[in-house]
Amino acid sequence: MSAIITVENLTINYGDYCALQNISFSVEKGDFLAVVGQNGSGKTTLVKAIVRLVKPTSGSVIFHNSQDIIGYLPQKTTSLDPRFPASVEEIVISGIRTKDKMLAKKKLREVLDLLEISDISKRKIGQLSGGQQQRAILARALINSPTILILDEPTGALDPSSRSCFYNTIKEMNKNGATVIMVSHDFHDIEKYVKTIALIDRTLLSYGNLQDFLASEAKHYFKHAHKHG
Repeated sequence: MSAIITVENLTINYGDYCALQNISFSVEKGDFLAVVGQNGSGKTTLVKAIVRLVKPTSGSVIFHNSQDIIGYLPQKTTSLDPRFPASVEEIVISGIRTKDKMLAKKKLREVLDLLEISDISKRKIGQLSGGQQQRAILARALINSPTILILDEPTGALDPSSRSCFYNTIKEMNKNGATVIMVSHDFHDIEKYVKTIALIDRTLLSYGNLQDFLASEAKHYFKHAHKHG
């Protein structure tokens, strides 16, 4: 195994507020990494730094393979305006990188089928439920068959059945070679899917494989922090 992403001494300040301090770790090819921690611990800031949406105050994020294709699903905080005019398939295909129209249509059909939204592909995305919108936005992130998938609280708008389907889809992608980094506030939701855990609270408290995390004091910290956070 070799590192495909290295986070090195990453510090991010927003004015006088330190959101992240001196975080370092490496992500191996084919890993399924969960970034966990209480609300306000810096999880979203970390993934935004990884996908270059936030500039580090100091330190760096290094991608070791320029050929990697990154799919990114941001945290969903609100539903789209019902008047938003684009259809599901227009939203999804807007993320496509190929100029080959036949290939683009094939990939569109595949990803709509994968996420079970083919039947609503012509509907306006603003008129859908939060869970349907989330699946459409995830389909946009998946349409280029990403080798690295970065997901920020991806199941917040999904019901339990859709959540299970979603996790199984991501797990299958991981089995087929995709590297996954997923932010979650609920460790118990993701425990049976992930391989590696990063526990943060503005700095890195714990980083390692799932079994070591379950056997460590870090697990107890997380339970306490989640309960009181």
